[in-house]
Amino acid sequence: MEDVKRMLALNERVTSLDVPLGADSERSVLDTIADVNQDDPAESLIDNDLRGNIDH
Repeated sequence: MEDVKRMLALNERVTSLDVPLGADSERSVLDTIADVNQDDPAESLIDNDLRGNIDH
């Protein structure tokens, strides 16, 4: 029963997306959430490389 109470209590924690991840961290929670609208950097590099090779 104590495990259930402890697990339910975890859902009650509220935090801001701007809080640091840890005491020594400069990164915020928001910094760790992926932006699904942002292009994948690896894909962008591949596309740019292909364009460069096609243009030459």
